[in-house]
Amino acid sequence: MNMLVPRPWDSLSYAGVCIVSLAMVVFTLGFLSSHCEWVYQVTGIPGACGLGAGWIIIALVFLAIAGYSGRELYLLLKERAGA
Repeated sequence: MNMLVPRPWDSLSYAGVCIVSLAMVVFTLGFLSSHCEWVYQVTGIPGACGLGAGWIIIALVFLAIAGYSGRELYLLLKERAGA
C-alpha cells in the first residue's frame, strides 16, 4: 500500500472490478436467456439455443475474477482496520 496517496485507490479499484465482474455474469446469463427465447420464436425448434460450455466457462471466469477482487478488498480493509 502506498502511504503517499491520500485516497484508497486500491480499494476502489478492487470494488469496481468486483462490481463489473458480477454485472457481466448477470448480463451474460440475461443476454443468453433473451437471445435463446428469440431463437426459439424464430425457428420454432426447442433445443436450437442454450447454454453451451463456452458460455458457462465465461460466466465462471467472471465469477472467479469477482471472487479474487472481493477477497483482496476484504484483506485490504482488514489490514487498514488493524493498522
